[in-house]
Amino acid sequence: MTRLTGSHPATGSGTREVVERDGGRFDMRYRMDEHPFLKLASEGKWMDVVHRILGQKPKLQWTGVVVAAANEDKKGTYQAWHADGEHLFTQVHCPPHCINVFVPLVDVNERNGATEFIPGSHKLDGQGHSGNEEFSIRLEARAGEAVIFDYRCQHRRGANNTENDRHVIYFTYSKEWWSDTRNHRSHKSLFDSQALDQIVNAGDEVEPDVEQSGLELQMNIGGSNITLRVGPEEEIQSVVRNFCSKHELEDFADCITQQVRSALGQVTEHGSADRERKRSADSAGLD
Repeated sequence: MTRLTGSHPATGSGTREVVERDGGRFDMRYRMDEHPFLKLASEGKWMDVVHRILGQKPKLQWTGVVVAAANEDKKGTYQAWHADGEHLFTQVHCPPHCINVFVPLVDVNERNGATEFIPGSHKLDGQGHSGNEEFSIRLEARAGEAVIFDYRCQHRRGANNTENDRHVIYFTYSKEWWSDTRNHRSHKSLFDSQALDQIVNAGDEVEPDVEQSGLELQMNIGGSNITLRVGPEEEIQSVVRNFCSKHELEDFADCITQQVRSALGQVTEHGSADRERKRSADSAGLD
């Protein structure tokens, strides 16, 4: 394959239809949201597993095909270790909210760069293994088989040291309330005469807005900003349970409860420190 003009393999820049990734890979989504790929995305044999993980209404985020260019000289390069997405919270580990399904169109093995994974790296307490090859495994698969993994899992594709390009279709599914704003594409098209405006999306990160009157937890769910408010005298578990029931987030009730308790603990700690500094200042006759 020919390198895309203006793209950079490290940054993954490119167009709406195709992006050049590191390690000699091309990520293409052109017409992948049409028949027969769209039907395959909803009726693939892997959907029973997807439903067990994400529920009965998973949302299809992306469908595409990654082509690993051939390297007859056997000088192909490995992709950098990476995760496709981040955690919903920084302090509490949650169940999967997004998963990838890889379906190779050819047998994948060590020679043509089967994907390697670091088991456990999707967990918050497993991040210390990120990029550590000592813990990695290589998953070889036959054409048509499905490899399913958590969006947060560290992985990389191996070097394709064969004379043939290697093609793998991918389907990315998530909880229906979540949207991936990290892996969006440029608006510039291969078929446009000029570039469109750069896409701008709000992040999905959760940031607590703490006040003395309680806690406000801001979330972006399905493109809509929602706020969980917990007053200083309210029972946390009850408030979170009602909130999760209203927004169909029951699977994440325990995670959100822990996140709120952690944030409120920080509020209490910081508030006590502020009050102590104020008392010290008052006793010293300072404003």
